[in-house]
Amino acid sequence: MNRNLILFFLLLLNSALSNGQMILSLNDNWQFKYKDNWYNTTVPNSIHTDLYNYKLIPDPFFSDNEYKLQWIGQQQWEYKCNFKVDDGVLQMQVVELVFKGLDTYCEVFVNGTKVLVADNMFREWKVDCKNLLIAENNEIKIVFDATENVSKEKYIAYTAQKLPGGGKGNDT
Repeated sequence: MNRNLILFFLLLLNSALSNGQMILSLNDNWQFKYKDNWYNTTVPNSIHTDLYNYKLIPDPFFSDNEYKLQWIGQQQWEYKCNFKVDDGVLQMQVVELVFKGLDTYCEVFVNGTKVLVADNMFREWKVDCKNLLIAENNEIKIVFDATENVSKEKYIAYTAQKLPGGGKGNDT
């Protein structure tokens, strides 16, 4: 079951020219989407924990529930966070989002603009988003692709390259 966990930690890192750095944590005000409904959550976390906490799934460690819950890892999941920044942040030269542990294939959007396509849980991702921020309501949305499905697609593409004829099969 652990191979499908969605864990991430998020910080908003603001760098000024001469003042060093100011770090704002964005671990609050997160929501996840399930069946067109949004539910409050905190990060870091996992989709399994979120679903279980809202009693949307049974205990995955009881009986054969783990087997019955494999659909979770085959779905796309969305998380979002709304936040405000003040004029001081908007006047900084660089404002970076720093992600630690985005699991695994996902796209990140800031105020509707795609800023990152991630494909590795075991690295830190940084992206400058200063030009996308506004003084009032800002939104980060992360769309996690189903790791199992993406892995299958990558495997098929890789093995097709290894076949004679570039994946077209044996033409002779």
